[in-house]
Amino acid sequence: MLRVNEIFHSIQGESTLAGTPCVFVRLTGCNLRCVWCDTAYAFHDGRSMTIDEVADAVGSYGCPLVEVTGGEPLLQPEAIPLMRELLRRGHRVMLETGGSLPIDDVPEGVARIVDVKCPGSGESGRNRWENLDILRRDDELKFVLGINRSDFLKPELRALMFDPATPAAYGWFKSDSSRFGQRVLSMSGRSPGFTAAMTYLPKEQLLVVALSNIYASAPPEMVEEIAALALNRPYQALSLKMSVDAESLAGLPANFQFPKKFYQPDAVVRVGASDGGVSLRWPSGDVSVLIPTARDHYMDRAYWMPVEVVRDAGGRISQLKYGSFVGEAVAGTSS
Repeated sequence: MLRVNEIFHSIQGESTLAGTPCVFVRLTGCNLRCVWCDTAYAFHDGRSMTIDEVADAVGSYGCPLVEVTGGEPLLQPEAIPLMRELLRRGHRVMLETGGSLPIDDVPEGVARIVDVKCPGSGESGRNRWENLDILRRDDELKFVLGINRSDFLKPELRALMFDPATPAAYGWFKSDSSRFGQRVLSMSGRSPGFTAAMTYLPKEQLLVVALSNIYASAPPEMVEEIAALALNRPYQALSLKMSVDAESLAGLPANFQFPKKFYQPDAVVRVGASDGGVSLRWPSGDVSVLIPTARDHYMDRAYWMPVEVVRDAGGRISQLKYGSFVGEAVAGTSS
């Protein structure tokens, strides 16, 4: 009998098979306590299942690739016959192990992903180095670097990258969501010309992925609203106006000086009006169309960032808010 935390169908996010559809069998229990563990929920929670029940559940997804993981799957003796059965049924099988237990008995044909614990994990003393001497051709080693070390990643950069409330955040996050009433797993990432976001709700086994072929910050918001729609929960409807009102056009064009920590350091950007529309010109010469959402409020169409023209008590333009950044109006540039 096996103690199973969860079985789900997703996308392989690691190893040389990253990006491949995969069924994950997460077994309960772990003998390690890595400081950055993102699956502590698998330490104790789970249900009892026979090998055939697990194999049948895996087969129901119609996916050839399956990974047995944890926790530490090799803590359960029945994990070995489970992998044999999955191979017998024609699956391509991967095992992810923490590297502290022997891997000798893992069946031929299973790709063993051995996590070599680095010092930052707090568990480097538990590595079973003998495992490295018996690696097979299809096995792989995994090293998780200590991102909490200041000599590897500056604290201020780490805080920006791994803050899920920041549109520019990057990485994997685990957070308790009051909106969905459960612990939610999410991911966001970007590269030049491309952004992506994912959210996973374990209770409903709902996975939402949003991809953008422009360098926009919309996907993290999109996946939450799509998840709410899928679960018939309240969602934030997108409210875009067709035209810009005359009050919002008053005082444009205007230039704004942003601080050194802005996306383009010390940038002076220009917000102008033309043919009833509003746009933002970057120092590089690129132009972002601003879509009106309310008076003096916009969304940057290129990067999907909220933009607000701030006025003083007399209605004169004083600042420009771009996401969490504030630019000060440059004297003499507002009409």
